[in-house]
Amino acid sequence: MPDHPEQPPPEPPGSQPRPRRGRHPGGGEFPPGHHAPGGYQLPVDPSEPPPPANPSASENAPGTGAGREESAPVAAERFRRAEPARRKAIPAFGSKGHWRLWTTTVLFVMFTASWADYLEPTTRAVWHLVFWALLGAAALFALYRERRNAWKAAPRWPWPAAAVVGTIATEVLVATVGSTAAMIGSVVVLVVGFFLVSLFG
Repeated sequence: MPDHPEQPPPEPPGSQPRPRRGRHPGGGEFPPGHHAPGGYQLPVDPSEPPPPANPSASENAPGTGAGREESAPVAAERFRRAEPARRKAIPAFGSKGHWRLWTTTVLFVMFTASWADYLEPTTRAVWHLVFWALLGAAALFALYRERRNAWKAAPRWPWPAAAVVGTIATEVLVATVGSTAAMIGSVVVLVVGFFLVSLFG
């Protein structure tokens, strides 16, 4: 009895070889190159010629010479810039309204009135002069931008009005309510303003 029952016993010398079982050359149940059940692929006999390739598929396959020459241009060629972006001038837009001016004025009034009891009148007067100088410089810069960009002239009265209103409001708060009340009111105004900006901004 052979050690391995799966292997057939050796044939005696001089006898004719037995034909292998199967319906195809080589004794296989399936033809060479055929996928057997279960996802296995049988080995292909190298003596057999490979199956002919589909000429129509090879002609239309991407990357071939004829198909690549006749292909349409890529998107980068069709949408390439005619002029570099750095040479295009971006138009400047003017500010709408004077909200920066009035915000700066309100902050100056709150800060100066809150610290008025701890400052000398001379120091407070210097702060007012600095405030007026900053508003004058901002007005000149706004005028320069208007002329450089050929904008429509904006009204000039808000700049001197902000300087006068800021000074008068500061001195009125110092004379009537004092620094402590001005400081508490400033904190309340800042909290409400921050809430409105967060809500609608």
